[in-house]
Amino acid sequence: MLHVTNGDSAAVLIRETGIGGHILAWQDVLHIGPVPGGLSMDALSRRRADFLSSLGWGGKEELFRDFVLRDSTLQVHADGGQIVLWFEHDLYDQLQLVQILAWLAEMAPQVCECFLICIDRYPGVSSFRGLGDLNPEQMTHLFDTRRPITSEQFSVAISAWDCFTSSDPARHQAFADTAHFELPFLQDAYRRFLQEWPSMKNGLSRTEEHALGLIVLGMHDPVELLRAHWENEEVPFMGDATFWKILQDLARGTSPLIHVEGGEALEDFRSVRIRSTLEGTAVLYGDEDAITLRGIDRWYGGYHAVGHESIPRWDSVKRRLTIPESG
Repeated sequence: MLHVTNGDSAAVLIRETGIGGHILAWQDVLHIGPVPGGLSMDALSRRRADFLSSLGWGGKEELFRDFVLRDSTLQVHADGGQIVLWFEHDLYDQLQLVQILAWLAEMAPQVCECFLICIDRYPGVSSFRGLGDLNPEQMTHLFDTRRPITSEQFSVAISAWDCFTSSDPARHQAFADTAHFELPFLQDAYRRFLQEWPSMKNGLSRTEEHALGLIVLGMHDPVELLRAHWENEEVPFMGDATFWKILQDLARGTSPLIHVEGGEALEDFRSVRIRSTLEGTAVLYGDEDAITLRGIDRWYGGYHAVGHESIPRWDSVKRRLTIPESG
């Protein structure tokens, strides 16, 4: 039996249940960086390893070896084994879930027993944010509630992964417009993903605008910023490393929107101080536009936003992407 889950915390809890089997933590932050369609599992893992290495999260070859081991472990158990997927309702988990389901569908799931555990709450846990909030006894109970993955769930996941890896922004919006009852948390997660695209107001993502607003108001500690970010999220999905990357991006380029004092490595996260620049304040209040001022070079799944103009933007009033004809 193979248990697949989102990260180390849940993996430790599964191990402590004594259920048995192999445990695989998927560990990829798919909502940032390139995830282009049409690539094999091996080729996409190479692309992701290159990207994560560029963030300073490990060496290219080391990361790629980890991905190869991860992918091969899934492939081996898909060939006649039993697989249990343990995931949550947030964006980070939902993207991993559809990636795995789409790949399993390609690996001939008729020879594999596949089960799903996917929750957004647990009885008696008032502030549930994820599987890491539970204890081994509660995880054992969850295991008893597992359900076979249906052909309809595989079908939705294939469609979701195809849209997420698409270079056509209209397909991203179309997918977010459709309810997917077979995977009930997917639509809200995908809608949240679209809010990370540049806004109509100032070219900032939802996360960037909230963080910059707090910095302008005088919050200079990145740990406090991260906590405030979690409190601002209906369903938190971002860890400290990803949040730190966003702050670093705001600090880079010829027109930085913030200034970081004290270091740039992830190890420096808890010791730096952050202040807004004049450009940052102007962008926050809409007097300047982040993309016009700084340009953009960012991936949203399979869509690569690059340049200064004609970029799809999130309209917070209409709550959808506004897509220029050239976009």
